[in-house]
Amino acid sequence: MSIAVRTLVAAALLGASAAGAASVAVAFVEPSRYTDAGNAVWEERQNVEALGRHLEALGQRLPAGQTLTIQLLDVDLAGTLQLRGGWPVRIVRDRTDGPRIKLRYMLSAPGQAARSGEEELRDIAFARGLPSYRNQPLHYEKRLLDAWFAERFAAH
Repeated sequence: MSIAVRTLVAAALLGASAAGAASVAVAFVEPSRYTDAGNAVWEERQNVEALGRHLEALGQRLPAGQTLTIQLLDVDLAGTLQLRGGWPVRIVRDRTDGPRIKLRYMLSAPGQAARSGEEELRDIAFARGLPSYRNQPLHYEKRLLDAWFAERFAAH
């Protein structure tokens, strides 16, 4: 069992014992191999951690007693990097530049069968309308995660 998976399981078990609150644990599987998590190593780490915090915040919406574990398997931020004046600049052009996030999840609750899956999230309509987080970094990616979370867990 990898260190990331062991950490994920331990965090989920610890959180499950909290006083009736939903427990959320996010792990990053080989983040150095992600397709495009940022312009530089420091930015990649910062972006991945921000996405993790966003997922943890979404997970707090779950009913008390549920445990959600998420593994981020790959991140490809909206846009593509291009050099402009010797500096990397993220350019977003069309629907092929949308964000893509691959993840694995497991949701468990006492007395219920666990639900799990591995999904690749994409938003080809990412440039339409105003982003929910337009004044924040990673607004396209956060909106993608919001939609996935609502679709996957809101009705349950």
